[in-house]
Amino acid sequence: MGEQRIEQLIKFWGKAGKEEEKEEEKKAPPYHSVLCHVIDVALVAEALLLSPATRPPGFLESLTGSRCSSPLLKVIRWVAFIVSLHDVGKISPGFQKKRPDLVNQFLPKDHFPYSRQDEPDHGLVTLLTLPNILSCLGQIEDEVAEPLARAVGGHHGSFPAHPSLPDEVGKQPWETARKELVQVLAEVFELAWDEVPFTPETLTGSFLMTLAGLTTVADWIGSDERWFPYTGDQITDMAGLKAYVAERREVAQQAVMALHLGEALFRSDDIEFASLFAHIPNFAPNQCQQTARSVAGQLTGPSLLIIETPMGSGKTEAALGVADMWMRQRGMRGLYYALPTQATGNQMFKRVKTFLERHPARTGTQTELHLLHGNADFEHAYQELKATAVFGAEENAGITASHWFTARKRGLIAPFAVGTVDQCLLSVLQSRHMFVRLFGLAGKVVVIDEVHAYDTYSSTVLDRLLSWLRALNTSVILLSATLPQKRRTELLRAYGSSCHRVASVTYPCVIGVSANGDTTAEQVRDLPGRAFTLHVLQKARRDWWSTVADHLERDLAGGGCAACIVNTVGDAQALYTYLKNRAGLADTHVLLFHARFPLGQRMEIENQVETWFGKGSRCRPRKAILVATQVIEQSLDVDFDVMVTELAPVDLVLQRGGRLQRHDRDRPERFTEEAVLYCLSPELSDPTPDFGNSAFVYEPYILLKSALALRQVTTVQLPTDVEGLIAKVYGPDDLACPDCLRDTLQAWKHLAEGQERAESYLGKAASIPAPHDNGDECVLRELAHVMDDDELLAPARTRLARPTITFVPLHREQGHLYLAAPDRRTVDLNETPDRAQAQAILRQGVTISHPHWVKYFQSQPVPSGWAKSPLLKHCRVAELEDGSLSQQGLTLSLNPELGVVFSYLSPSGQPAR
Repeated sequence: MGEQRIEQLIKFWGKAGKEEEKEEEKKAPPYHSVLCHVIDVALVAEALLLSPATRPPGFLESLTGSRCSSPLLKVIRWVAFIVSLHDVGKISPGFQKKRPDLVNQFLPKDHFPYSRQDEPDHGLVTLLTLPNILSCLGQIEDEVAEPLARAVGGHHGSFPAHPSLPDEVGKQPWETARKELVQVLAEVFELAWDEVPFTPETLTGSFLMTLAGLTTVADWIGSDERWFPYTGDQITDMAGLKAYVAERREVAQQAVMALHLGEALFRSDDIEFASLFAHIPNFAPNQCQQTARSVAGQLTGPSLLIIETPMGSGKTEAALGVADMWMRQRGMRGLYYALPTQATGNQMFKRVKTFLERHPARTGTQTELHLLHGNADFEHAYQELKATAVFGAEENAGITASHWFTARKRGLIAPFAVGTVDQCLLSVLQSRHMFVRLFGLAGKVVVIDEVHAYDTYSSTVLDRLLSWLRALNTSVILLSATLPQKRRTELLRAYGSSCHRVASVTYPCVIGVSANGDTTAEQVRDLPGRAFTLHVLQKARRDWWSTVADHLERDLAGGGCAACIVNTVGDAQALYTYLKNRAGLADTHVLLFHARFPLGQRMEIENQVETWFGKGSRCRPRKAILVATQVIEQSLDVDFDVMVTELAPVDLVLQRGGRLQRHDRDRPERFTEEAVLYCLSPELSDPTPDFGNSAFVYEPYILLKSALALRQVTTVQLPTDVEGLIAKVYGPDDLACPDCLRDTLQAWKHLAEGQERAESYLGKAASIPAPHDNGDECVLRELAHVMDDDELLAPARTRLARPTITFVPLHREQGHLYLAAPDRRTVDLNETPDRAQAQAILRQGVTISHPHWVKYFQSQPVPSGWAKSPLLKHCRVAELEDGSLSQQGLTLSLNPELGVVFSYLSPSGQPAR
């Protein structure tokens, strides 16, 4: 009877090639049985759990100490067995009939009936049928069986809802076969039903979410035919099946090692902190870095560390140093470094790559490092790293970027990655496979830079992320130069849920909290002080550009590099045009940097900015002005002699000022004794100050409070004055306010409070439930919903920004469409481009948020040839005549110097911006 059971189970297909592949040979296409496939996946899960380098810390500890006190290897076998049950639902009429050729050959319909109404979702069938099977075979109670079934049944991206089961699915032949599959798997893994280690108390939300992620990752690896080729019906008995298990166990271990997932990242040697950065000339740890390591060393177990020190104080090296210490001493699984923008992610990627290449305790094995954001493929340093994974490198630096991790949603599984903060925020938003992202972050060190830079909505999602990272034994390092005290407390309590008393400490400081709520804090003393003179220029907006030009013409007379930061792209384009045409600045390089250039041109400008103004630059122009939006205020390591900024929230003004004389370098005589920051502010004599389009970017209440706080300041001392200025704007104290502005200030305060409540509500509504540590599976049950496979849907928004869309400007000439110069290739919208062609097209893409043009492009169909291209399927086309597109009195044009320009037609018919 046992051999007949194996022989029958082999007939149920689980993976199969395309039916037409073998038509010419007149035989059944290759297939892989459900039985063999689930064994492959289970063995991958086993291999992932056997290595401390890939096993999420804390994941199995509750099971080894449960009622059975099972040894680690036995617990791993039990978890692998549960993972194998993810595809029990494939033994169902709805799934099997997807391949009539295989069904007709192996499953006679009179023995295994099916009908039109059969449920095709095998994950749902797993959820609905597995609990009863576990109850019948192992007397496992519903409080255990149902959450386990839900966790593994959600491996296609979402936890299934709970509708009724179609009649045919539950009929005896199908149900009997499913039970036999489960029993055979238990025998294969040599498990006894009276030793089940799972209890209601051990099935916490974090355990189940990790189990769901493990199942999906193991399924992705175990479905790869390079390692796990199809076997058809070759196996006929238990002896053959056990031989198959022994063979595939080695294959699974080889697959995990081939992905560089099972290897130790670093040796645990005691090494000097300075040796981590020996590649930086004359590096010696400063007070910020020493204090960070001191506080981090006092924390026990998974921890949160907040490093709050001025701009340019070495927070990046402090974070990497602490992360290195935690990885080597606590066995953390890797690192994710999260930045606010793609540009800052690109720059940090290069720094982390160098850090890993030169690490004195890195093992001799290959280390995966990936760049994670929507345009990572266009970053040259990442492209080079991916090429070494394919072709090898002349000098084996040991850092690689294997193709497997570049597929969507897999990047966080790699041991090391750098990218935008959105990638980790998505792990707690109601998006498909959010549990894979959480699995990728579990037990790692996550560094999040510029934590002050997020709105209330994103901050609410970040708080939920911190609570999950604590539950997953992940340590976190948060970096900020300007963090309001209220927000600091919120972050500490989001991670250390039992943290009620926050240590009092003076800025600049390092504060840490362990997962159990214990806090420790130290002030960072003896940091070198910096200062800049602040000139608040209260002018009518019509006079702003001439005022800027007057000051820069005078200040740059003897040479120097200036930055002008404004809050909108339109103002950046206008200021750039004015300065370019200013006769007194004719000998000055003027560069424009914003996000509304075609992607390829934007990245070229980004490299130019880094080359001219970056740390250690040897190509710095004698006289230059960079006109930019907020793209340079966060994390980019650039340096200027003098700066002009449009009024922004006070913390961002200070951030911008942090790019002022940031590094030691030879400067023109005018700037050797004084650093100057000019702040353009509207006049405050009017009861309703005119903040222009900045009021759509920042909260007017905070802008007004910032203007009031800065108007009496003439010198800013760093770090001394930071905390006081932040408290004046974000703290409870009232600011001195002219009588004419009191009513406006109060009215805007009420609006801001209402907006904050609304954004907080939306952030909580979009997030997954908080982790439960009380042994129930309600987190998964609450997430039982079906979503389209599109992480840009509203529930998965990481920021409450206006909707955006990407379009590709194509020039129509003589009946043909061309890309812009210098490419100038023709584009046939009816043809699907290969990947190289799609990349060339996307390099011309521009992402915009202008409401009218977003609505216009959304109404246009995706070109038929692009619909099947992964890179272009969400892009639209702008067919330009003479460089512009007009629609309902509005004009969109592509200017080689300015990027995309929006304008409207004046009564005279001429474009006006």
